[in-house]
Amino acid sequence: MYYGPPVQVANTNADGSGTPRDLLTDATGHLLPVTDWQVSHLPATATKATVTKAAGGAGMYHVITVIHASLAAAATGTGPLTVTIVEETTGNVLFAGAVSAISGGNGQINLTGLKIKQPTANKGLTLEFSGAGSLGSQQAVTLCGFTVPA
Repeated sequence: MYYGPPVQVANTNADGSGTPRDLLTDATGHLLPVTDWQVSHLPATATKATVTKAAGGAGMYHVITVIHASLAAAATGTGPLTVTIVEETTGNVLFAGAVSAISGGNGQINLTGLKIKQPTANKGLTLEFSGAGSLGSQQAVTLCGFTVPA
């Protein structure tokens, strides 16, 4: 689906307060209902980071806007470890990358301004590392986006 240019609308509360926000339009200029979301996971050290955004409901698609994955190494370097976003049950891979970190260092993937629409409606998305890092290493993942109808 083609998304038209965002339209800024007032986001007002009953008392008149609030801040403007952008809403998406379809190709004909009609406003699309948007549900913003963000899911994160910061596990214990030397533990695989994984986070799932549940399915959006019948006829609903998730659109990914931000992907973050970070890996910090302690005394021993770690990696490379793959980072993927997979659509549940279909196995569709929407993103794949790799991260490694030298001893005492860190590596990360930070992608913003994305509009990756999942190919199948009403399916969850999982962002995860391929495995745990070395002893004392720390992983973190965050996935942000919005949900729209077909």
